[in-house]
Amino acid sequence: MKQPFATLTNLIYVAVGIYWFSYAPVLGLALIALGIGSGWYHGTGNEIGLMADRIGMYLVTSAFLGIILAKLIGPDIGYAMALAVFVGLGTGVQDLNSRHALVVMALPLLVGLYAFVSLAAVGQVLGLILLGLILRDIGDKRYGGPYSHDWRHNVLHGTWHLLTGTAFWLLARYLLV
Repeated sequence: MKQPFATLTNLIYVAVGIYWFSYAPVLGLALIALGIGSGWYHGTGNEIGLMADRIGMYLVTSAFLGIILAKLIGPDIGYAMALAVFVGLGTGVQDLNSRHALVVMALPLLVGLYAFVSLAAVGQVLGLILLGLILRDIGDKRYGGPYSHDWRHNVLHGTWHLLTGTAFWLLARYLLV
């Protein structure tokens, strides 16, 4: 296993996906796919795993975007638009780096979250994502980049998984319950 901690911490996405599956099956499956895809990437370090990781990110983004748009403009057009976003993102899956993927994930989610819940809830989700991003970037910059096998990078990146998994659980709770 190339990055053991970063691989195993992807189980949080699987657990969150299983939890939310009965409320929102598409979101649950997207989170499970993210956990499997990211785990595959961090476990093997190969290009197919990297694509699976990115596709998982886009699935989660699109699922949350679908929930938000369904609440704003109705389920039929909302989910159709989210599917179009996923297809658009998927066509560029090899061209986007992980920083772009993070921006793609965070912006629509935070806008939608703000539209339905309090500013305090937005702060909780945003705080977890930003703290995770800071730790992940420290790991990338100080310990050999995103493909590093240094144990410190592995732990910092795995912590990013734990923090974003928690943020996704909170976001789903705020949007679905």
